[in-house]
Amino acid sequence: PISCWLFPVRIATHKNKTYLYYEEIPECSSAIKNGKNKNIKIYQMLKDPLTQVFSAEWYFELENAALRL
Repeated sequence: PISCWLFPVRIATHKNKTYLYYEEIPECSSAIKNGKNKNIKIYQMLKDPLTQVFSAEWYFELENAALRL
C-alpha cells in the first residue's frame, strides 16, 4: 500500500483538506540522522511515492516551496 511506501510520512484529511505529517518513531532515527548528515530531506527521499500520489507538478511545487523556507 502507498502508506507503507510513504512512511514515515502519513496522509490525513481534516475538514475536506488533505495534509501530510511526519510520524516520528525510534526505529527511523538512524535513517533520519543519516539523511541530515547527507543534507537529504525526507520529501526528497520520498519523491517517487509523493509524485505517484499527488503528481509531478505537485512535487515540483513542493520543491520550490522548500527552497523558500
